[in-house]
Amino acid sequence: MNDLSTNKISQTLNIFAKLFDKIYTLWESEKSLKIIGSIIVSSFIATLLLIQLKNWGLLPSFLQNIIPTNHFFAIEIAFSFLLIVEILGMIFILAHSVSASMAKQFEIFSLILLRQAFKDFGEFTEPFIWDENIDQVIKMLSDAFGALLIFGAIVLFKQMQKHIRITKDETEQLGFVQVKKTLAIFMIFSFSIAGVYAIFANLFFTANIHFFKAFYSALIFTDILIVLISLRYSHLYIIVFRNSGFALATVIIRLALTAPVFYNVALGISASLFILGLSFTYNKFVKLRLNNH
Repeated sequence: MNDLSTNKISQTLNIFAKLFDKIYTLWESEKSLKIIGSIIVSSFIATLLLIQLKNWGLLPSFLQNIIPTNHFFAIEIAFSFLLIVEILGMIFILAHSVSASMAKQFEIFSLILLRQAFKDFGEFTEPFIWDENIDQVIKMLSDAFGALLIFGAIVLFKQMQKHIRITKDETEQLGFVQVKKTLAIFMIFSFSIAGVYAIFANLFFTANIHFFKAFYSALIFTDILIVLISLRYSHLYIIVFRNSGFALATVIIRLALTAPVFYNVALGISASLFILGLSFTYNKFVKLRLNNH
């Protein structure tokens, strides 16, 4: 590749990196955080109101077919908005740290389990009869305690993190960060388009699009791509193995999202134990490397 082509690529990456920085600054601003919080609260209250209006028969016909009758659906909607916010946050983190992005993926999965627990609770029959609801109670407890165990694993994982710089100098480091920021920009736009499509398809065209499952599928390929890109800067075995292991953990989470009840929790906990074991072994390698130098 000649110098002219290299300069064009560098300029393009720099443009995307600057765009990322502007979006990230806007996203992290105090004003944006308040707006996001207001949207989540408003969605919860509005959904409760719409459900109650439907139960009273006061909604127009086109909304009667869309809005459910169970009030706990409002919790699912609020958690869905919260998950969208968390996923966007994860994309921003991806540009800075692979391990922090990995932790964020497990945070999102734990929230998905909590959302499912609320959904299970919303399926209880009224009046409550134990014999008719025992299966739902067990499912709810499985998701709730699974989320709790994964939450604990996340805390341990964050405490265990150690980093080895894979670039030789500041110029290489800047280039690597610019590549990840460019990748994050494309993920943000893809996520936004796919999210809007999923909402309209599910609401107005009765399609059954599982957005979070589709997103984790895309995330698998993104993680693999980052592993391959990192090879341009370092072929160090422990770096390649750790990043590849993180990508595998994403695959396990993706499987958990489509797994039956109980298996989803088992897979999620297995994935969290895997990254804890991976981090522990990686830290041993890092310590050995430092001692040898």
